[in-house]
This record gives sequence, structure tokens and C-alpha cells, in this order.
Amino acid sequence: MVGKTLKLAMFSLLIGVSPLATLSTLALEQGASTTKIEVKSSGASNLDNIFKSQAKEYEAAFAACDAKKIAAMWSEKGTYIDTDGWEYSGRKAIEDKYRDFFSRKKGKIAITVQSVQPIGDAAAIEKGIASFSDIDGNLVSSCTYTVVHVRNDGRWEIASATDHGEVDAQSQMSLKDMAWMLGEWHANGANGDATVVTKFANGNSFLVTRFELKDKNGKGREEMQITGFDPTQNALVSWIFDSNGGFGQARWYSHGKTWESRMNRITPGGQRLSSVNYWQLEAPDKFTWQSTRRVFEGMDLPDSERITVSRVNVQAQ
Repeated sequence: MVGKTLKLAMFSLLIGVSPLATLSTLALEQGASTTKIEVKSSGASNLDNIFKSQAKEYEAAFAACDAKKIAAMWSEKGTYIDTDGWEYSGRKAIEDKYRDFFSRKKGKIAITVQSVQPIGDAAAIEKGIASFSDIDGNLVSSCTYTVVHVRNDGRWEIASATDHGEVDAQSQMSLKDMAWMLGEWHANGANGDATVVTKFANGNSFLVTRFELKDKNGKGREEMQITGFDPTQNALVSWIFDSNGGFGQARWYSHGKTWESRMNRITPGGQRLSSVNYWQLEAPDKFTWQSTRRVFEGMDLPDSERITVSRVNVQAQ
């Protein structure tokens, strides 16, 4: 029974875990809950002042390259996830991360607190923008962030901090950079085949990709992916919906001729699936694709096979 459930949940059409179904999937909203949380707006203004004051302390410690003082702002077992997706757990690991950064780069950081949402009396969520400038004052990069604060013995500490999509001040990605996806594509995998069609939509504000997937027995399903620029994350993001009721989100990164999508999705049965997928452009009408670092409900899965995808029609029908 477990094997049958896993096979269904993992969408085993092409490689046992639907590689083409997740060709462009990445950043799912974390911590979704069916529990209603009461937000006490009366305390928001006080917390706003507290966290803005802490932001100033962070800026000062950053300018002084004081990794120890920065790490002390976290709770003992707090976590930090940087823009590359690496997670650092505990004050020691966070201190080492900042010390390594300061050994390579120096400058100043400016924190803009955009919103504060209290959760009960002992927790709050802060969102904002962090901008890094070099020692000459030139803006280098910016990113949005999310911080979860907890109160411990009367002191507000960072339980978790996540930096979202770093944006180079000189070259921000746009949807036009993904125009290579336009047209009709075809691929064969170990367990089936897929047809992929991508078009611009809504005044070229979005890319819409439709997947038609069939297994060796001819059983098929469909998926739709909508890709656009999300200004809150300063990143290209895809939203994915499949005909079985599953959904997900992906975030895109460009590394020259290699594109990376970090995907999180929810299966029709409510299980969580994540992966990091790579698209390697081999020629104008050909790329290879592979899914790596796949995790299903906390269980690590092997990397997928590497699949060759070929364009059969430049103009999508």
C-alpha cells in the first residue's frame, strides 16, 4: 500500500517522479495552516518600533563587521537561510557564516522594515528589504526578507530569518530572459513522454506553459505553469497546477546557459514534494533537464535521469 501511494503521490509518468511535470517548479509558501490566527493590530505599532530599532543595531554591527553581535540577535537554536538557499542553524553556525562573509566583502547594509504582524503575545513576523552597498557607497544588491521573532525572557530574538531572491543592482532578470522556452517541445523518458507548449500571455506579462504527459500505457494528465516576475521576491516565479488537483510554486535562477528552478509543491493527497531542477541549454532548440535534491515528505529520493528535450515547433500552436 505504501508503494502504491508513493507512486501515485510522486506522479510517476516519465522518471517515476514526473520530471517534466516539475520542469519549472520551485518556491512554495511555507508553514500553511488551517488554524485561524488572531492578529492583534494594537500591538503592531509598538513592535514596529522595536524591530526598527533592532534593524538599526543590525546595520551598525554589520558596518563594524561584528559577526558575534549579529549572531547574538538570534535565539540559541535560530536559523538563517541565505539567498542561495543554504540554511545555518544555531548562533555558532550563523556567526561563522557572517565572519566568512566579512572576510570576503565589506560594506554597509540598509534595512527597510515594511510590515510587522504580531502572532499572539510572544511571536511576530517581520517582512522588509535589505540593501547591501560596498565601502564606496555603491549599491550592490537588494533582497526581500522574512523574519520570525519570538520573545524569550522579555527579549525579542530571531527564531528564523530567510533572505529571498537576491537581485543584482546592475542586471535584474526579466521575463524576456526566458523567451527561449517559447514554442512546442517534446521529450521521451524512461516511463513515458511529454509535449510542452509555451506562449506569452496577457500582453507578454506572463509565460504560460502547458504539459501533456503520457505514461507507457497511454494514461495521461495535464499541467499548467504560469511564470511571471514577482516584485515582492524580486524574482521570476512559476505557479503550477495539475489536472489531478496538485499545485506548487517555483523560483528561477539564471547561471549563464544553465537555468535552475527550486520547486515546492503539494500533491493531490496533501504530501509535500521539493526539488532543485536544472535546465542546461545545449542548442537553440535543445536542452537537457534533471531533477536533483528531491525530498518527499522528509524522505530523500535519488536524482532523476537526465532527459533531452527538443523543440519541434518554434511557434506554439
